[in-house]
Amino acid sequence: MPSAFLLRAAILPVALLCASAPAQCDRGWLPAAEFPGVDGEVDAISAWDPDGPGPLPALIVIGGSFTSAGGIPAANIAAWDGSQWHALGAGVNDYVLALTPLPSGDLIAAGWFTAAGGAPASRIARWDGAAWHPLGPGLNQGVYALALLPSGDLIAGGAFTAAGPTTTRCIARWSTSAATWSAVGAGFNDVVFALAAGPSGELFAGGWFTLSGGGGVRSIARWTGSAWAPLGSGITSGGVFSLALAPGGDLIVGGDFLSAGGIAANHIARWTPASSAWSALGPGIGDQPDDIVYSLTSRPDGSIVAAGILADDLDTGLDNIASWDGARWSSLDSGITGLAVFSAANLPGGDLAAGGIFSQAGLQPVSSLARWHPSLTLCPADLNCDGMVDFSDYLEFLNLYDAADPRADFNHDGLVDFSDYLEFLNLYDAGC
Repeated sequence: MPSAFLLRAAILPVALLCASAPAQCDRGWLPAAEFPGVDGEVDAISAWDPDGPGPLPALIVIGGSFTSAGGIPAANIAAWDGSQWHALGAGVNDYVLALTPLPSGDLIAAGWFTAAGGAPASRIARWDGAAWHPLGPGLNQGVYALALLPSGDLIAGGAFTAAGPTTTRCIARWSTSAATWSAVGAGFNDVVFALAAGPSGELFAGGWFTLSGGGGVRSIARWTGSAWAPLGSGITSGGVFSLALAPGGDLIVGGDFLSAGGIAANHIARWTPASSAWSALGPGIGDQPDDIVYSLTSRPDGSIVAAGILADDLDTGLDNIASWDGARWSSLDSGITGLAVFSAANLPGGDLAAGGIFSQAGLQPVSSLARWHPSLTLCPADLNCDGMVDFSDYLEFLNLYDAADPRADFNHDGLVDFSDYLEFLNLYDAGC
């Protein structure tokens, strides 16, 4: 630190040291020791409460392609109890790409596997807490997405063309009461990568398709109860890989596209049912044409977290994951460093988990799995919330001070003035 800072700090009374409350940073990736990763990749994450409203706490389940989680042997699927990972029986024999809990407390896993718990299970299976069970004859090709309807029925989307003897093109319905598969309308002419179901029975599908029966539906469609309908002119410049319903009922759509409904939309867009219109989310996300939004998560605070392969050539800090608050995009610390984030999910208590193929989240070394805590208590002088008090924090304070930002009110008197500058310097010098 320059000596001038030391001289200014030295004139302050000692009583001012650490007088400010610890900063509540809006970003913080937990270290791997608190949430260990896997020896492969994570493609799906879900909170799961095995006894529903019972006394047992909810667990975190991950699926993907790995042989161990936190050093515990686990075949492509594992559950976290808050302190360690557990295998779910013998696991499954290939990729798990989608997870969803059932109201009964059972868990559904789907992907490319053909066996679960050592027994045949074609691309989809149910875990009852003790054993794996197939869902009838299953599907003949991979499943990429699952959605649970208010009725309790399950929708599966993927690359399949049949559910047992039933022809069903890339989308199918499993009746939990009748234990049978059925088609969902005419289905689609290409892969379904994403599904979203609303509390009133709304159902949306996204993917690479262009047709449903004889009707044009470009990469995104809505189920009317009898047929698949387009959302305006749809997505004409790429595919849809992720969907999320925002508060208020709007649909957020992510993928590798650059426009939606003829509106410029950089890899992410909003469909508003009330006005039947597409709109962009600011400038979008990702600064390369081949970027992809693989995952969308609607957060409890109303924000939307987008994740995927998202380049940071513009040095925005939005590496592979970012949050939209309704007005602007912001980084989650310095993002996630690695190939891609394939999945993200809300956790009990408000944290967010992200999975994919990556080695670092913020400043933390991780193994394809990371946990974001929305508020970390740090030194108040650590304004950039990176766990260190250094010159970048000083520059950040000067920017806040110059703008009379309330965050520069370090003595909490409702004013931003020279006394706050001195208070910051005192904390800066002490390093908390």
